[in-house]
Order: sequence, then structure tokens, then C-alpha cells
Amino acid sequence: MEPNIVIVYHLNEDHYVTNGECLEGNEVFHLKEGMNFFDFNHLDNDPETERGYFFEDSTIHEMINEINQEVKKRGSYIANLSSSIHLVPSDQDSGSIKVGLRRVNALSLPDFLMVGPIENLVEKSGQNVRSEWLFDHINDFREKVEYESQFSQFLLYIDDIPKQIPIYIWFADNTHDQVFLRFIIKLLGDKKNNIYLINTTESWSSISNQISVNRINNLNPENLRQIFEANKNSKLLTIEQRKNYEQEWKVISEQGDMLRAWKDKQLHTLPEDYFDMHIIEKINEMHHRQKDKDFIQVGMIIYELLEGIEMNPGADFMEYRIRNLVYMGLLGIKGIPKSMHHYKVKMPS
Repeated sequence: MEPNIVIVYHLNEDHYVTNGECLEGNEVFHLKEGMNFFDFNHLDNDPETERGYFFEDSTIHEMINEINQEVKKRGSYIANLSSSIHLVPSDQDSGSIKVGLRRVNALSLPDFLMVGPIENLVEKSGQNVRSEWLFDHINDFREKVEYESQFSQFLLYIDDIPKQIPIYIWFADNTHDQVFLRFIIKLLGDKKNNIYLINTTESWSSISNQISVNRINNLNPENLRQIFEANKNSKLLTIEQRKNYEQEWKVISEQGDMLRAWKDKQLHTLPEDYFDMHIIEKINEMHHRQKDKDFIQVGMIIYELLEGIEMNPGADFMEYRIRNLVYMGLLGIKGIPKSMHHYKVKMPS
């Protein structure tokens, strides 16, 4: 970066920033000739408007770190909470819970833990390994710096949770949520807060006497309000349960496989190619419906695959496995595999 450039970020005092927020919230100034940096005041100068700037990842990381250290000193909005905090598996779940419980404070994990490496995920080294794997394998993966900054923001907020407020952890009977539960309990470490577990699958089954719903976002906000009212004081996590969940996190995270499954009330690991035969069988089935065997759009293959399986690893993981079968020479390809909608595949003749 040019030595006479000054970047000014307008600080939102109680929120940690991510990559996107950092880049959108800054202004760039040129130091005037002969001006010393320590004499510079952005209020007395006009920002640069005619030129754009490219920031290297290392520069962005440094900027984000400096800004978030300042937020940490002043105290984030989480650090100043006096009521309660709800920890939930995804942004979509968080939105439903906020509506159902009338705008409670909720934090959601910006990740999907059914797939990819999770060893040492509470440490920076493990987070780096995970982001590299996602960047190398998943086509629709967001920008690497954005993912890392969102994950870091989540960890900072977890660390800021005041010791006196109750913590509610929401989850359902599916793989991601169950890994999330164990990861969160590991992250909470030695925090002495009262921690309440809300299993929406079990609770809704008890309330409604209906077939189990294994995803939080399959319930509407009113359902979630009913679940909270039924559980808000009754599922306090014990010390023994906490130790058991921490041990289960250690076991599942250290096994090294890239795919996990929730089955028979337990977490299991699976080989990365577990779905490959399902993919080949589905493509053969779709070929049989064609008059003449022809290329099939990958998005359509994935749509039919995910309709027919209970254990859903996500469309992006399925696209990765189809792409891998192409690389192995087991599928023919037409198009460029930059997303599931940009190419087609078929079985070799």
C-alpha cells in the first residue's frame, strides 16, 4: 500500500466488524505533501473519491483486528447485556427465534458443521485448516476473508457473554445442530452461567403429539415461543452433562473425517465419498427416464438427491462430490463447473 494513504473507519462502538463491514465502513485519504501522519485529522480533509483500492487479505485482517480490539476495550453490546442470550445453529433459525420471542438477543454460528474438518476448531490453527478446506472444495463458499472474519466475530461475542446472564442453546435432532451443541459447550469453557438446553425436536413432539420435526426452521415463530415457554427453566445443563458433551466434542472432532451423521441419538463420522454411489445411482435413474442418454444439469441431480435422503449434507457438498466424480473420470461433463447451475454431467457411454 502507498505510504501516504490513510484509511479511516467510522467505528460502531458496540459491534465487532467483519470483512464486508470493514470495507464498506471506511474512507481513504491522501496525506498532503509534507504532512505528518500524527498531525492528520480526517475532519479537515476530503476523502479520495476518484480512485479505487485493492487491499491484500493480510491488510484486511490487520484492519479488522485493530478495529475489533478497540471494540473489545469499549465493550461490545453482548458484553453489556443484562437479560439473556440465545445461541442458535444458523442465521435462519436466529431470525425465527427473534420473531417468536419478541426480539431477544441471539447469536448464530456462521457455518455448517456437518461437513469439513473440525479438529482444533476452538483454536486459530483449526479455524485456518477449515477455511482452507472449504475454500478449496466448496464452489459457493463465500470469500475466505469474509468467512474467517464472521467466524472470528462469533467467537468474540461468545467470549463477551457476561457471567451473570442465562444462556439458552437451541438445537434439533440433525447432524449440524448436534455438532453445534457440542462445539458451543466446548467454546463456553469455564463460564459459570446457567446454561439451558432447548431441543426443539423433543419439545415440539411433546407439545404437539405430532411427528418429530428435526429442523428448527421447520417450526414457525409461534411454535418456537411455545417451546421456549415450556423449557425456559426446566433443562438446566448439569456439570456431568457438560463434561460429557465436551468429551463427545473431543472424540468427534479428532476423528478426522470430513462428513458426520446424527443417527440413533449419536454422532458418527462417515467417509467423504459416502454419497458417491447414491449420486451415480441417481444419475443412472435419471438417464433411464430420458429417451436418449444426455447430459443432465447438476442442479437438477442435486435437487432429486436431497429430496430422497434424510441425512442432508447440503447442496454445496453434493456438488463438490459430483465435481470430484468428474475429476476421477467417472462422469462426463459439459460446461464449466463454477456452480451447480453452470454445468451438466452424464454417465460415460
